[in-house]
Amino acid sequence: MTTAYRVDPRTVAGVDVMGPIIEFLTLPEEGDGAPCTMRGTIPPGVVVPLHSHPDPETYVSLSGEAEALVAGLDPGVVG
Repeated sequence: MTTAYRVDPRTVAGVDVMGPIIEFLTLPEEGDGAPCTMRGTIPPGVVVPLHSHPDPETYVSLSGEAEALVAGLDPGVVG
């Protein structure tokens, strides 16, 4: 069983999320409506499981390529 826990982004450099490393560039202020900006590094061969969020997500790829499934669109390669 996996245990969920909260981290304080002001005190950690990065968080390992089962493979990808997430770094907070802006703090996730709960309830203020402002976006939270994060840098995610996904090593080759790592898979991010199919999941969803109530908030929109925007990705900018700096290198490599990624497969993505987007609601309402056919699966394809982005990058």
